[in-house]
Amino acid sequence: MAVVVLDPGPDPSVKKEIVCRQCGAKLQYTPRDVKSKTTKDIDGGSGTWEWIVCPQCNEDVTVRST
Repeated sequence: MAVVVLDPGPDPSVKKEIVCRQCGAKLQYTPRDVKSKTTKDIDGGSGTWEWIVCPQCNEDVTVRST
């Protein structure tokens, strides 16, 4: 049996909202929109930064940082 697409749009359960701190726009995004970067620090630890790009002002908006 093959996978069947029932609804091509993102389900409301995966949509999230955030406010751009640069221009104040209220943004809605899905996991597909999130970019991610993992970095290593001097102590050998690592951290992950996840962000989206605000379509109004083109600034990076952090959605999660660890």
